[in-house]
Amino acid sequence: MSPDPTPLARLHDIHLPPAAGPDWGLLLLALLLATAGLALLGRALWRRRRRWRVAARLRALRPCEPAARLSTCAMLLREKVHADDPAAGAYRLSGEAWLEQLDRRFATRFFTEGAGRVFGTDLYRHDLSCDWPQVERALRRFLG
Repeated sequence: MSPDPTPLARLHDIHLPPAAGPDWGLLLLALLLATAGLALLGRALWRRRRRWRVAARLRALRPCEPAARLSTCAMLLREKVHADDPAAGAYRLSGEAWLEQLDRRFATRFFTEGAGRVFGTDLYRHDLSCDWPQVERALRRFLG
């Protein structure tokens, strides 16, 4: 047996691996991440819009008389608590039970011990007086 005359004659053709198709698992993961990102963005925008609406409603109440201001704010509080937890029975509570529910919901003592007491039975007094700037700041924090 004689050796090949040239070393080039001993070389073989290179066979490349078959072309890979799309990685469906990676595409699905990217799609899920994009969907989750869009959902988080939508929620953040919804919350910001809600804060702006609450702030606009509170600003619009400034020229109103105190009784109208506070009754509208009481309605906003009830709507917020009911929207967050419909089973809490926000529309059935009144007085001290309502103030305690608000304190539990917003993790504060503002309603049972602070200026927020005005949203209890004091809301229905004729000689109603409250520290409106303090109440407005607290409501922006709680409702926004």
